Amino acid sequence: MKKILIICEYFYPGYLAGGPIQSLVNLIAVLGKEYEIAVYTSAYDLGAHPPYEGYTPNDWNLVTIGNVPCRVFYSTQPTLQQHRQVLQDSTPHFVYINGLYIPSILAYALWVRKSNQLTPTYIISPRGMLQPGAMSNKRLQKKFYLFALKSLGLFRSCYWHVTHTTEVQDVYREISKTAAVRIAENIPKPPFHIFIPPNKEKGKLKLVYISILSAKKNVLGLLEALQQVRTNIELTIYGPIKDSSYWELCQQRIQTLPPHVEVVYQGDIQPALVQNTISAYDALVLLTKGENFGHAIFESLSVGRPVITSHFTPWNDLAAQSAGWNIDITNKQEIITQLEHCANLEQHDWEIFCKGAWQKAFAYFFHERNFELEYNKLFTA
Repeated sequence: MKKILIICEYFYPGYLAGGPIQSLVNLIAVLGKEYEIAVYTSAYDLGAHPPYEGYTPNDWNLVTIGNVPCRVFYSTQPTLQQHRQVLQDSTPHFVYINGLYIPSILAYALWVRKSNQLTPTYIISPRGMLQPGAMSNKRLQKKFYLFALKSLGLFRSCYWHVTHTTEVQDVYREISKTAAVRIAENIPKPPFHIFIPPNKEKGKLKLVYISILSAKKNVLGLLEALQQVRTNIELTIYGPIKDSSYWELCQQRIQTLPPHVEVVYQGDIQPALVQNTISAYDALVLLTKGENFGHAIFESLSVGRPVITSHFTPWNDLAAQSAGWNIDITNKQEIITQLEHCANLEQHDWEIFCKGAWQKAFAYFFHERNFELEYNKLFTA
């Protein structure tokens, strides 16, 4: 049986880092029958201390993901020596690196690769971090970091895993026009087999936001648009605060909203509760600057709730499929107009979009994708 070592910043039982953890858990559930899987990760969840309870830090732990057993090394402080030891202990055929801009994850792993006699195949998954919207935040630092790794030859002979065809050009632009790119789409949760539309009131819109709170997710842009809407809108925000200074700006904006706009922050949310939580609202809103997949977007579609989002995700042409709306997030008036349009739709019209959302998710999960085949091709030498 071939072996895979996954190197990632956050992993189960963590959940505050959002989609990347869910992607890895689902990947392991699909591949666990055919591969022996080990994981090297942090002993902490995003922004959380102390280390996870019930697990031994800086050592291997046997963890069951779904029905799949895997060994997980929870590190309190990754070092080059620890990377070497983990690689020697796991003797993998493939090393799968999840993420880009954390030196202790990517740079350490690639440096050990360069200096080690073991020769597994290395696969890097940027998880949307090379998209133009993602690169726009701290662009110079990211450009310099990637330039340094390329200059040292650390990307040489690596494969790149992208989860959508649009990401291929991102890798070519930021890494190399000759980079070896493989496509295997993210594995989401299954859609509900039946769904119940919400009781939508004309002139009112109940929105939910579920994601990390950071500049990339563009909550501030949404709040600025809400300052000028003329209809009744309720927005409930779920998600961990990744950037406290950014969230402080959001809170200041919330204080200036008109009385017919209500915004409530409910903290973070367990992944198992996301689908049922979204079901309690009319729609999901996520005006993101870039998603390589967007688990929250799919989970909204999967329970029959339309999505209001940007063009910087794989989920485009939503209006044409009566599944939601894609907005130019640089045009505040377009955001305002779309929110007011949605608020003014009646129950009958809203149910058309709920059904369209669910049909899109159902077709994607059960008819358009063969996740096991895609990921077996990804892990081919």
